[in-house]
Amino acid sequence: MAGRGPTCGGRTAGWMSGEDPRRLALEVLGRIERDGAYANLVLRTALDRSNLDRRDRAFVTDLVYGTTRMRRACDHLVDSFLHDDV
Repeated sequence: MAGRGPTCGGRTAGWMSGEDPRRLALEVLGRIERDGAYANLVLRTALDRSNLDRRDRAFVTDLVYGTTRMRRACDHLVDSFLHDDV
């Protein structure tokens, strides 16, 4: 259809709305790390303020929760190899 932006799977690509789901996830993760914010609260606020469609919102949610979950697992693994003198 002429006049419509690029589509991905029948929907306007997320970057066309001016919002990048990956960038939003990174901003949320930064707030969690830097400010000690609760993931569920900062994520909900960020998603509510975004113009992302349902699919991109789900993607951001998976990125944020998956990263925080795996970070704890990685931190635990690294801690098991650290010695007290480090």
